[in-house]
Amino acid sequence: MLDICFLVGKVHWLDLIVFRVTNGFFQGFMVSLIYSLIVLWFFGIHSGSQFMRYWMFNWLAVLVLGIIIVLFTINLGLFANSLLIVFVVLMLAGSTLQISLELSNPFYLYGYGLPLYHIMNGGRHLLFNSHSRFAIDVGVLLIYFGVLWILGTATSIYSIRKLEKKNLEANEKAKTEKKGHKVTTIARN
Repeated sequence: MLDICFLVGKVHWLDLIVFRVTNGFFQGFMVSLIYSLIVLWFFGIHSGSQFMRYWMFNWLAVLVLGIIIVLFTINLGLFANSLLIVFVVLMLAGSTLQISLELSNPFYLYGYGLPLYHIMNGGRHLLFNSHSRFAIDVGVLLIYFGVLWILGTATSIYSIRKLEKKNLEANEKAKTEKKGHKVTTIARN
Protein backbone atom coordinates (compact mmCIF):
# COMPACT_ATOMS: atom_id res chain seq x y z
CA MET A 1 0.00 0.00 0.00
CA LEU A 2 1.23 3.47 -0.85
CA ASP A 3 2.54 5.40 2.15
CA ILE A 4 0.89 8.82 2.21
CA CYS A 5 1.99 9.97 5.66
CA PHE A 6 4.09 12.74 4.16
CA LEU A 7 0.89 14.29 2.76
CA VAL A 8 -0.74 14.60 6.19
CA GLY A 9 -1.09 18.26 7.07
CA LYS A 10 -0.63 19.37 3.46
CA VAL A 11 -3.77 17.73 2.04
CA HIS A 12 -7.19 17.60 3.70
CA TRP A 13 -7.75 14.34 5.61
CA LEU A 14 -10.92 13.52 3.64
CA ASP A 15 -8.97 13.65 0.38
CA LEU A 16 -6.40 11.24 1.85
CA ILE A 17 -9.16 8.78 2.82
CA VAL A 18 -10.72 8.99 -0.66
CA PHE A 19 -7.28 8.45 -2.20
CA ARG A 20 -6.62 5.39 -0.02
CA VAL A 21 -10.01 3.85 -0.80
CA THR A 22 -9.74 4.52 -4.54
CA ASN A 23 -6.19 3.18 -4.58
CA GLY A 24 -7.28 0.01 -2.75
CA PHE A 25 -10.16 -0.63 -5.16
CA PHE A 26 -7.92 -0.12 -8.20
CA GLN A 27 -5.14 -2.35 -6.82
CA GLY A 28 -7.66 -5.08 -6.03
CA PHE A 29 -9.14 -4.72 -9.51
CA MET A 30 -5.76 -5.16 -11.20
CA VAL A 31 -4.54 -8.01 -8.96
CA SER A 32 -7.79 -9.93 -9.46
CA LEU A 33 -7.66 -9.34 -13.22
CA ILE A 34 -4.10 -10.67 -13.47
CA TYR A 35 -4.90 -13.68 -11.28
CA SER A 36 -8.09 -14.43 -13.22
CA LEU A 37 -6.27 -14.19 -16.55
CA ILE A 38 -3.65 -16.66 -15.31
CA VAL A 39 -6.39 -19.07 -14.23
CA LEU A 40 -8.12 -18.52 -17.60
CA TRP A 41 -4.91 -19.44 -19.37
CA PHE A 42 -4.19 -22.59 -17.33
CA PHE A 43 -7.74 -23.77 -16.69
CA GLY A 44 -9.05 -23.00 -20.16
CA ILE A 45 -12.22 -21.06 -19.38
CA HIS A 46 -14.02 -20.60 -22.70
CA SER A 47 -17.13 -18.78 -21.52
CA GLY A 48 -16.97 -15.01 -21.16
CA SER A 49 -19.69 -14.96 -18.52
CA GLN A 50 -17.90 -17.61 -16.44
CA PHE A 51 -14.68 -15.58 -16.66
CA MET A 52 -16.49 -12.38 -15.58
CA ARG A 53 -18.12 -14.14 -12.62
CA TYR A 54 -14.77 -15.61 -11.60
CA TRP A 55 -13.01 -12.25 -12.01
CA MET A 56 -15.61 -10.32 -9.98
CA PHE A 57 -15.53 -12.98 -7.27
CA ASN A 58 -11.73 -12.71 -7.16
CA TRP A 59 -12.03 -8.94 -6.93
CA LEU A 60 -14.31 -9.28 -3.91
CA ALA A 61 -11.89 -11.80 -2.36
CA VAL A 62 -8.89 -9.50 -2.90
CA LEU A 63 -10.80 -6.55 -1.42
CA VAL A 64 -11.75 -8.54 1.70
CA LEU A 65 -8.23 -9.87 2.27
CA GLY A 66 -6.74 -6.47 1.44
CA ILE A 67 -8.87 -4.66 4.00
CA ILE A 68 -7.84 -7.24 6.62
CA ILE A 69 -4.18 -6.46 5.88
CA VAL A 70 -4.87 -2.71 6.03
CA LEU A 71 -6.57 -3.06 9.42
CA PHE A 72 -3.68 -5.08 10.80
CA THR A 73 -1.04 -2.60 9.61
CA ILE A 74 -2.93 0.58 10.57
CA ASN A 75 -3.84 -0.58 14.06
CA LEU A 76 -0.79 -2.62 15.00
CA GLY A 77 2.05 -1.15 12.93
CA LEU A 78 5.22 -3.22 12.61
CA PHE A 79 3.95 -5.73 15.15
CA ALA A 80 1.24 -6.62 12.62
CA ASN A 81 3.55 -8.72 10.43
CA SER A 82 3.93 -11.51 12.97
CA LEU A 83 0.24 -11.43 13.92
CA LEU A 84 -0.76 -11.42 10.27
CA ILE A 85 1.29 -14.55 9.66
CA VAL A 86 -0.47 -16.28 12.57
CA PHE A 87 -3.85 -15.12 11.22
CA VAL A 88 -3.07 -16.43 7.73
CA VAL A 89 -1.90 -19.79 9.09
CA LEU A 90 -5.11 -20.11 11.11
CA MET A 91 -7.19 -19.13 8.06
CA LEU A 92 -5.42 -21.71 5.92
CA ALA A 93 -5.87 -24.39 8.57
CA GLY A 94 -9.55 -23.62 8.87
CA SER A 95 -10.37 -23.27 5.18
CA THR A 96 -10.53 -26.97 4.27
CA LEU A 97 -7.40 -26.98 2.14
CA GLN A 98 -6.27 -30.41 3.29
CA ILE A 99 -9.22 -32.06 5.01
CA SER A 100 -12.91 -31.36 5.35
CA LEU A 101 -13.96 -29.38 8.41
CA GLU A 102 -16.44 -32.09 9.35
CA LEU A 103 -13.57 -34.58 9.68
CA SER A 104 -11.21 -32.16 11.41
CA ASN A 105 -10.63 -31.65 15.08
CA PRO A 106 -13.47 -29.60 16.65
CA PHE A 107 -10.96 -26.78 17.24
CA TYR A 108 -11.01 -26.04 13.49
CA LEU A 109 -14.77 -25.42 13.34
CA TYR A 110 -13.97 -21.69 13.58
CA GLY A 111 -13.03 -22.04 9.91
CA TYR A 112 -16.68 -21.74 8.91
CA GLY A 113 -16.61 -18.10 9.98
CA LEU A 114 -13.38 -17.09 8.26
CA PRO A 115 -13.40 -15.36 4.87
CA LEU A 116 -10.87 -17.74 3.30
CA TYR A 117 -13.28 -20.67 3.75
CA HIS A 118 -15.91 -18.82 1.72
CA ILE A 119 -13.35 -17.73 -0.87
CA MET A 120 -12.21 -21.33 -1.35
CA ASN A 121 -15.76 -22.66 -1.66
CA GLY A 122 -16.80 -19.90 -4.07
CA GLY A 123 -13.74 -20.46 -6.24
CA ARG A 124 -14.40 -24.22 -6.33
CA HIS A 125 -17.96 -23.57 -7.39
CA LEU A 126 -16.96 -21.21 -10.19
CA LEU A 127 -14.10 -23.33 -11.55
CA PHE A 128 -15.40 -26.86 -11.08
CA ASN A 129 -19.15 -26.19 -10.89
CA SER A 130 -19.24 -28.06 -7.60
CA HIS A 131 -22.31 -28.09 -5.42
CA SER A 132 -21.98 -25.29 -2.91
CA ARG A 133 -23.76 -22.41 -1.30
CA PHE A 134 -22.32 -19.76 -3.62
CA ALA A 135 -24.86 -17.10 -2.69
CA ILE A 136 -24.05 -17.57 1.01
CA ASP A 137 -20.32 -17.39 0.25
CA VAL A 138 -20.72 -14.12 -1.65
CA GLY A 139 -23.06 -12.73 1.01
CA VAL A 140 -20.62 -13.52 3.82
CA LEU A 141 -17.77 -11.89 1.89
CA LEU A 142 -19.89 -8.79 1.22
CA ILE A 143 -20.74 -8.54 4.93
CA TYR A 144 -17.07 -8.98 5.84
CA PHE A 145 -16.10 -6.30 3.34
CA GLY A 146 -18.77 -3.84 4.48
CA VAL A 147 -18.02 -4.16 8.19
CA LEU A 148 -14.24 -4.16 7.74
CA TRP A 149 -14.39 -1.24 5.32
CA ILE A 150 -16.32 0.86 7.84
CA LEU A 151 -13.89 -0.15 10.57
CA GLY A 152 -10.89 0.54 8.32
CA THR A 153 -12.22 3.95 7.33
CA ALA A 154 -12.84 4.89 10.96
CA THR A 155 -9.34 3.82 12.04
CA SER A 156 -7.80 5.60 9.05
CA ILE A 157 -9.62 8.81 9.94
CA TYR A 158 -8.44 8.48 13.53
CA SER A 159 -4.80 7.83 12.58
CA ILE A 160 -4.71 10.62 9.98
CA ARG A 161 -6.29 13.09 12.41
CA LYS A 162 -3.73 12.03 15.04
CA LEU A 163 -0.87 12.59 12.56
CA GLU A 164 -2.34 15.97 11.58
CA LYS A 165 -2.47 17.04 15.22
CA LYS A 166 1.11 15.86 15.77
CA ASN A 167 2.33 17.75 12.68
CA LEU A 168 0.44 20.88 13.73
CA GLU A 169 2.00 20.78 17.19
CA ALA A 170 5.47 20.27 15.67
CA ASN A 171 4.93 23.23 13.32
CA GLU A 172 3.76 25.44 16.18
CA LYS A 173 6.77 24.43 18.25
CA ALA A 174 9.10 25.17 15.34
CA LYS A 175 7.50 28.60 14.86
CA THR A 176 7.85 29.51 18.54
CA GLU A 177 11.50 28.38 18.52
CA LYS A 178 12.11 30.43 15.40
CA LYS A 179 10.50 33.52 17.00
CA GLY A 180 12.56 32.95 20.15
CA HIS A 181 15.71 32.71 18.05
CA LYS A 182 14.85 36.01 16.28
CA VAL A 183 14.23 37.74 19.63
CA THR A 184 17.60 36.63 21.02
CA THR A 185 19.33 37.70 17.81
CA ILE A 186 17.71 41.14 17.98
CA ALA A 187 18.55 41.44 21.71
CA ARG A 188 22.22 40.69 21.00
CA ASN A 189 22.41 43.37 18.31
